[in-house]
Amino acid sequence: MKKSELIFLGVLLIMSAALGYASLTSGHNWAYSDFASYIMQAKSILAGDVNAFIAQNTITVQESEQAVGPIAYPWGYPLMLAPIIALMGISTLSMKLLNTLFFLAFLLTLYFLAAKRLPKFERFALVAFFAFNPVLIGAQDNILSDIPFLALSTLAIFLMDLDDAHRPRSLLKNILIGLAIFAAFLTRTNGLLLLPSLIAYEIFFAVKRRDLKFSLPRWLIPLVTFALLWFAFSLIFPDGQASHLEHYKNFDAAQLLPFALAYVNIGRDFFSQVPAAALFYALFGIFFLVGFFTKFKENLLFSLYFFSTLLLYISWPHLQGIRFLFPILPIFFYISFQGIVVLGEAFPQKFTKPYTLVYRASLVLIVATMLLASAQHAQQNLHDGRAVHGPYDDVALELFDYIQNQTPPESRIIFFKPRIMTLMTARDSILVLSCENLPKADYVVINLKWEDMGQIAPEEIESCDIPLDEQYKNRRFVVYKIGD
Repeated sequence: MKKSELIFLGVLLIMSAALGYASLTSGHNWAYSDFASYIMQAKSILAGDVNAFIAQNTITVQESEQAVGPIAYPWGYPLMLAPIIALMGISTLSMKLLNTLFFLAFLLTLYFLAAKRLPKFERFALVAFFAFNPVLIGAQDNILSDIPFLALSTLAIFLMDLDDAHRPRSLLKNILIGLAIFAAFLTRTNGLLLLPSLIAYEIFFAVKRRDLKFSLPRWLIPLVTFALLWFAFSLIFPDGQASHLEHYKNFDAAQLLPFALAYVNIGRDFFSQVPAAALFYALFGIFFLVGFFTKFKENLLFSLYFFSTLLLYISWPHLQGIRFLFPILPIFFYISFQGIVVLGEAFPQKFTKPYTLVYRASLVLIVATMLLASAQHAQQNLHDGRAVHGPYDDVALELFDYIQNQTPPESRIIFFKPRIMTLMTARDSILVLSCENLPKADYVVINLKWEDMGQIAPEEIESCDIPLDEQYKNRRFVVYKIGD
């Protein structure tokens, strides 16, 4: 890498890190309550009693009327949070900084991955697309595994693509690939798809060369490395995330097409702060198809992982948002940028320069718009003192303080975000949506500002044919003791 490229890349990374850090709030939002389970899992690791967490969260998951998540998430992300909690306590800002560091690692990996196939301007534009993207900058403010998994899955793809498929790979590199795939899997279960993607890729070229022996170590050593690590970790950590598979009992083949269309549409959110977002997204969709068909063999590994991940999502019974697309967005835009370059090469020479000027100016416009939107959000966040409405604001903390100090430790609490209630009060908590199930707990907490989201509506709770005695109330929450 030339010195000028190194400096420019460094500037991109520093600017992205500054935006990420400035966009972090000092609390957490209510929406992504998964963070509570991740923190509780990390605390159970530090306490040396992961089974206690499993037992308590099993009550929340199995006794709730509606799915609130798996009994345990993969243990990779809690393992990352554990040393931060050990050093800093439950500091949400400190835990979120982990996202910023992983995001920088992702950007660096993406640059070197793109360097293999894209010209200099296009590879820097690709990195800038992600470095300043408001959606990805904003995602760093959630204590979730999305950003670490994005970094680890991209690293695994990079290592798998590092050597040409027609050349032998060293033992060390094969082991590193197995380690990278396992690290991704330990962070997010769908990281497992990296393994069949690698095996299918290697077998494709082995069949084409008619030399299976040559390809055998290129996929068998990573597979064995992965299997040994999985076995070792299974002896230490319980596999509570397997409860996720139970959701497939709600699978309906009729969902495949509408879910596929929905995810295609959700991808447009990447350009949410860009003028003419729908137009730009459609153009990149066309460029992706051009890159996919013209560079099929070259991009086979990426395509296998891209489409297997997309197939997993459309077969999952619950439609998710753009954060689930994070690990395949780099592949989408990588191949799209290749399509842009291929089209330019196909034009007559007299059109090449105008075409290049127009598309590069458009890329600069997109990046500049993203940068401006992210900078404005970061500035507003700092102006607001990093405050965010959620379980760490004063009103919510008053509620949790009451529950912790004025209810018996063995109490069971009904709450619209049961895992957050358990994290903040050490009480068993469940989600209840109907009056007849109120007797399953000792207390019910109603969020007066949340109405129909995960609870009995505030205006309906007192009409339930169950004795309720109001114990506490502030401007957002009311606590009732449930009678016999």
